[in-house]
Amino acid sequence: MKVDPHKIIEDILNDGYCITKIAYGDSMMPTIPSGAVLNICPVVTKQIRRGDIVLFKTISGKTLIHRVSRKLKRKNDLFIQTWADNSLGPDLPVSGHNVIGLVISFKVGNKWEQIKRGLPCYLYHFIKRYGLYYSKRLYHKALQFFTDSILCNLN
Repeated sequence: MKVDPHKIIEDILNDGYCITKIAYGDSMMPTIPSGAVLNICPVVTKQIRRGDIVLFKTISGKTLIHRVSRKLKRKNDLFIQTWADNSLGPDLPVSGHNVIGLVISFKVGNKWEQIKRGLPCYLYHFIKRYGLYYSKRLYHKALQFFTDSILCNLN
C-alpha cells in the first residue's frame, strides 16, 4: 500500500495539530527562503485573511505554500486566490476547502520568525507584487511599441 505524505499532513492538520515542514523552492523569497522550517497550524477558512501564507491543495492535487491575494465568494462558496511573493502572476483560485493550514512562523538557522499578519503587511506585499507585475507588462508594451515604430520607419 502506497502512503501519500500530503494526505498524512492534511489528516494531522484536520485533527487540530500543528506540523513543521521544510520549504522547498524560491517562490516565497525573500519572505521565506528555501530550506526554512515552517510551522503550519490548522486554520478555519473564514479566518483566512489577505496576506496570510497558507498551505493549500491545487486543482491538480499538488500542495503549495503561497500568500493569499484575494478571497472570492461564488454561489455561497469561498474561493481563495494566492500569489507567491517571487512570482509574476497569481495562482488559479481554489475552493476554501482546499486550504489545509496557515503558516504562522518559520525558522532559518536557530531563529524562529513570526509571519506578520494584517493590513500593513498585506499592502506591502501587494504593492511590491503588483508593481513588479505591471512594470513588466508596461516594459513589454513599450518595447513592442518602439520596435514597431523602428520597423515602420525603416520601410
